[in-house]
Amino acid sequence: KIVMRKEDVSLVNIIDASLKPLWIQLDDGQITLENKTHSKALPMVRVDISRIAWVFSNIVSNAIRYTPEGGCIVIDADVKDAWILVSVKDTGIGIPKEYQTKIFDKFVQIKNNDQYTSGAGLGLAIVRDIIKAHGGKIWVESQLGEGSTFWFTIPVAEN
Repeated sequence: KIVMRKEDVSLVNIIDASLKPLWIQLDDGQITLENKTHSKALPMVRVDISRIAWVFSNIVSNAIRYTPEGGCIVIDADVKDAWILVSVKDTGIGIPKEYQTKIFDKFVQIKNNDQYTSGAGLGLAIVRDIIKAHGGKIWVESQLGEGSTFWFTIPVAEN
């Protein structure tokens, strides 16, 4: 079971902090990263900061890994009732339909074309557990050859 230390915080600040180390991977300008949350008036969220930052790092790192040169990644968020619905959309290689529910299971890795996959296949399972521990949901929509959008919900801070 994951122990949470939740506090009220700006989601935009968490996203910015988690993206900082990833800019190095984008340094050559081959992949564009756009964070649309800066232009939104988003309410505070009640989350474990380090864990939600890790969620962003993991999802965006995957997007970078599977997005070819010239591609782009867009992060966005909108308020839906007592939740913020976050999306990380990429123009990557996409995820085969049969894997779209399995990728959140432990030790599942996608063998896609000749893409080399590194890691233990734990990242998205941990991401799912963190989101669930916040009471949220996570899912993916993807088209092979067109990219993927990872969606998740996190709670708005209570006033």
